[in-house]
Amino acid sequence: MAIEMRTERVTPTKAAHYLKRNVDNYRKISRAKAALYAEEMKAGKWQLNGEAIQFDESGKLKNGQHRLAAILIAGKDDPDFGVDMVIMTGVADDVTIYDNGMNRSTKQMAQASGYGDISGTEAAVAAVFVGNFSSKVPKGVVLDWLKDHYAEINRAYRICGANNRRNLASRVGCVLTTYMLLREDTLKSYEIETFFKVFNSGNVVGTDGYEPSPALVARRMFMERYKGMPVDKRSLTEQVEILMTALMDFKKGNKRQLNYKVSEPMRCVAVMDRLRKADGMEKGA
Repeated sequence: MAIEMRTERVTPTKAAHYLKRNVDNYRKISRAKAALYAEEMKAGKWQLNGEAIQFDESGKLKNGQHRLAAILIAGKDDPDFGVDMVIMTGVADDVTIYDNGMNRSTKQMAQASGYGDISGTEAAVAAVFVGNFSSKVPKGVVLDWLKDHYAEINRAYRICGANNRRNLASRVGCVLTTYMLLREDTLKSYEIETFFKVFNSGNVVGTDGYEPSPALVARRMFMERYKGMPVDKRSLTEQVEILMTALMDFKKGNKRQLNYKVSEPMRCVAVMDRLRKADGMEKGA
């Protein structure tokens, strides 16, 4: 039996019919993955890229269960909902290896979209911002947001000297803080740049004749608390909160020697929510 391919619009009804052929499948459907695909489909970001829904010679579904499940979720309240999919039939019954390639990261997808080598920072910031400090964001949504804000994010990246973040915590907190403060016009670019020149200087509080500085206290806290830590929700919110507080003290000319205390509610989350609303995005979308 020869392999045949066609493109068709898959509705929830058709997706349910195809899923009935999902037998003898050793992989269970991940609800989280299907829901993530569904969000991308509902947002209109799902692209017809040649990856096929595959059936073998016996008519069994061999590849595509999560995409089909996502169509059911996305079209739950809309029977006319549909997504264009490539349908492949006639795959040999004894073929057992699928999806054997390496998934592309958001950074790689951003490069392919013409954003250049961004070292993952802008894409990571976009994911953080769109997802309210969550990594569970459809890549299409991230890239769409990045398209509208790339110049602003790139400017923030340059101002805070993100290339110097390698010996501290992640670059994301520094870029995101700078971006948020510039968006709300809380500080001017030269004020933020001056702060990060001190922050990046390698000096510490009370040495080399340096007076106690909010920038150096923030640097010390980053070295003590976040060096080598993964960027999770909590650590990133704390990083942004510390930097925002230190930057405001720096602007006012306040001296600082003791570490900042991070407490709830965090102001940075309120700023993020305001900017999300301004961009027409729901919280946690």
